Amino acid sequence: MKKNLLLISGILCSAISLQGAAPEGNLYILGINGDSTPSEANCLILGERDEDDIDEGVWRWSLPEINLTTAEGAVTISDGASFSLGFDENNQFGFTNDLTSSQSMIYMAQGGPAINYHLSEGSYQVMLALFEDIEGDMGGDTWILQLKSLSSDEPSENLYLLGFNGYMDPSAACSFRKIEVTEDGETFSYYTMPRYFVSACEEGFTVYNAAQDVTYGQDEAFAAMGDVTDENPMAFMGADGVPVKCSLTEGYYDVNLNMTGAMTMISFIRCEDQTAQDELAYYLVGLNGATTIDDAYKFDRQEVTEEYEDEETGEIESYTTLTYVLKNVEIKEPTELTVVAQDNMYVFGYNPDMAAFLPNDFNNAMPFSSMVVGGEALNCSLEAGKYDINFALSGVNTGMISATPAEEDAVDSISGVSGIPVFYNLQGVRVANPENGVFIKVLNGKSTKVVR
Repeated sequence: MKKNLLLISGILCSAISLQGAAPEGNLYILGINGDSTPSEANCLILGERDEDDIDEGVWRWSLPEINLTTAEGAVTISDGASFSLGFDENNQFGFTNDLTSSQSMIYMAQGGPAINYHLSEGSYQVMLALFEDIEGDMGGDTWILQLKSLSSDEPSENLYLLGFNGYMDPSAACSFRKIEVTEDGETFSYYTMPRYFVSACEEGFTVYNAAQDVTYGQDEAFAAMGDVTDENPMAFMGADGVPVKCSLTEGYYDVNLNMTGAMTMISFIRCEDQTAQDELAYYLVGLNGATTIDDAYKFDRQEVTEEYEDEETGEIESYTTLTYVLKNVEIKEPTELTVVAQDNMYVFGYNPDMAAFLPNDFNNAMPFSSMVVGGEALNCSLEAGKYDINFALSGVNTGMISATPAEEDAVDSISGVSGIPVFYNLQGVRVANPENGVFIKVLNGKSTKVVR
């Protein structure tokens, strides 16, 4: 997870930031509830740095909890003496000077103005990160501040299936969804992951309850049932149990989790339709009043094989890129978007795992976003006009969406700085130094495909 965050932070770095050495000590967040005096209550503790952090120039400060009783105000970061951070007015991705529930992170720069906040009263975790521009390719060091609510109305149980598809840490891509059913006047609930891809599971799987910080594994009382297999596609789980061994045939399953009293049972029901996720048809839903699947907004599946010469060996290498393209789509007004697979097999929405770097706002300053199955609708505030929309799967249950202006209706604001080209890969991720691949170059509002 850390590597992914480092990658994204590099992509989204500010144009102007601190150029001196990082302050090697604790910092303070000043201005919460009008309090501008450094104290233990507003102290950000500098975290320990491992070898990777040192090599990559990463520093982290955090304050586990601060209680916000005044919903509006302004904050700065200070060492209590001469060092001060405020809003980075020159950030090139259009972040405004306003911390809100939908824009919970913000870029900072030394000597910048105080950051305005408009947040609900309650408890927040404060996180500050510095990404030093060691290689000199990020446009300067990058400071990022985030206030994460600890008082949101989240369900009492946030459950994650860990061990499959490389997901060893909780994320939206491996999250169960709660389903409530009423029968004969009684309501009961269970948790499900519909059409989830089950791959090799050499180390076994567990279920993590993030709200209660409990990991469920094999219930010792039912250990005699053995591994989860095609003939025995279920298991009973208990708190702090060992990972459950699994040798199911690779494929798509409806995974259901029932938590009744002290008993927790998981089952895997193999789906009849085993069409691979990257072979399904996809549709953009939400544009111009289209709230259901509409052939007018069906993505065109494109599989392109490119060749390039390896600079070290001189050999010709090739690779294949798969993307879904919807060309010349007219956007008339702000809306909410989802990407829906055929027969509603999957509904992709905004990926909250990326909230620290990609707020839920698909706009001209940041014309790309991360998506996940089951996420809330993606807010789209692209300026009115015609666009080419790209969608690409980036992992199990995750994807990237990006927009470039259609050639006949280019939008200048996407290029960021006049006269300076900006490059994106086909997954919508901005690339500082495009090499060995196919990229979209945006210059003065016009986009072209280039091969490097």
